Amino acid sequence: MSDSLRLQYPIRQSIAFSNTMFRLYNQAISSVENEICFDLSRSQRLTPFGIIMLSATVLECQKRGKKCKYNKPVNRRLNDFMTECGFTKFFGLESQKDERDLIRIGRVQLIKANGVDYFLLENITEIVDFHLNISPGVKGSIRMSLQETMTNVVDHSRGNRY
Repeated sequence: MSDSLRLQYPIRQSIAFSNTMFRLYNQAISSVENEICFDLSRSQRLTPFGIIMLSATVLECQKRGKKCKYNKPVNRRLNDFMTECGFTKFFGLESQKDERDLIRIGRVQLIKANGVDYFLLENITEIVDFHLNISPGVKGSIRMSLQETMTNVVDHSRGNRY
């Protein structure tokens, strides 16, 4: 029995590859190894779904007491994206790049929800409105739906509500 498990992530990580992402998730959390290496060296593309699945896998492994390591992508653009969206900071990985305010430009940013963040909800609603030009009623419904979703996330993750 090995003490370490290396998971090779696919070239593209998106909803189209959800079976692969779920297989890697299940393999990581059910392994008996004490250390998991998330190898993204071959990866070229990572969608919001991909980064959420990868992050969920790492968090679940850490919750189970497994040590997690990360082989960064050779692809420079993907490596920069992962740094910019907060992946490297979130998991305590070294980074030389400054983060930008990606919410304002419509890019994904990985954050740990400690409570309902009304500023974030407003920004997401504004991004949707900007791209879809929705009515004030629909905009309000989206804002309320997002608030309910964030409240549920915080409640179910045992975070602080406010």
